[in-house]
Amino acid sequence: GLSKGAIYHHFKSKEAILIEVYHQLSVVIEAQMTSIRDDKTLSGLEKVQKMFMSSLSNMHHRELLAATPNLLKNPRLLAIQMESTILDVVPNYIEPVIQEGVADGSILTNHPRELGQVLVLLSNIWMNPLIYPMTEEDVYSRISFFNELTHSMGLTILSDDLEEKLRDIQKKTEDLHGNEK
Repeated sequence: GLSKGAIYHHFKSKEAILIEVYHQLSVVIEAQMTSIRDDKTLSGLEKVQKMFMSSLSNMHHRELLAATPNLLKNPRLLAIQMESTILDVVPNYIEPVIQEGVADGSILTNHPRELGQVLVLLSNIWMNPLIYPMTEEDVYSRISFFNELTHSMGLTILSDDLEEKLRDIQKKTEDLHGNEK
């Protein structure tokens, strides 16, 4: 209900608005990831799976999707996402869960940090239709490759439900931004 003038009184640009929205949504997402990470009833693998499902099922992500421009055309926003992924998400959420999975035997790797980095970078960057616009065929191919890669490490991360959510995100991105491939 604010005028453009009122909004731009508080924010210098559309990018500044989006950065603030991203920050506010990240607080909610971090609380969800903390809850999963600290759940003593789940194995490390189950936590990784639940984190992926939570991330893709999150309504806040859909809100952000609707507001976010193509990130390849907005390097500052892409850098913010990558920085958050590498400096916050992996060390605070993914890596501890993978280390727990190694300890409980549900994840087999000699490189928990590197595995966490690769999983998050592939899923948040390479499989993100806001960074790499994709056709439906591209989505299927990337999901297939991601599953093949993770299965070779003894991980099953992308269930049928998660695959469907990825396809849904791709379709919504294509509807919102057009296929810019």
